Amino acid sequence: MDQRHWLNIVKPSIQLKVLALMLVAVLANVAILGAFTWYIFDQLIRRTSVEPEIWQSLTNELLFGGIVSGLFALGITFLVVYFLLRQLNRVVGPIYRVSQELDSIHETGNVHPISVRSNDHFQPMVKKLNLVLLDLSQNQSVE
Repeated sequence: MDQRHWLNIVKPSIQLKVLALMLVAVLANVAILGAFTWYIFDQLIRRTSVEPEIWQSLTNELLFGGIVSGLFALGITFLVVYFLLRQLNRVVGPIYRVSQELDSIHETGNVHPISVRSNDHFQPMVKKLNLVLLDLSQNQSVE
């Protein structure tokens, strides 16, 4: 079985919906966590009696920390999207492949084994399907 590129979108209607949902969930969590952290630190700074220069310095450091943590969260988000897309390809890819191969078998009448990548999640099911196809092809040849 040939290797597909990791960014290959096999079934956009499924993969892009799940990917968008996960991305929105991750970004919403990052935004909520960032806003909560900003609020807590802002309250801590305001409740302490510090001079205006120090208060401004703390605010600047908090802003810098927020930017750095936001960039870190963005990097984590890209990693989540990458690994999620890989897992989605391992689930959706074999289903799409089996569907294409069954259509081909139906159109041509030529029964042949279906191949999927060794690390796809539905490989055991495809092996069982190949056994059924083998039985069908043997029954056709006997008749």
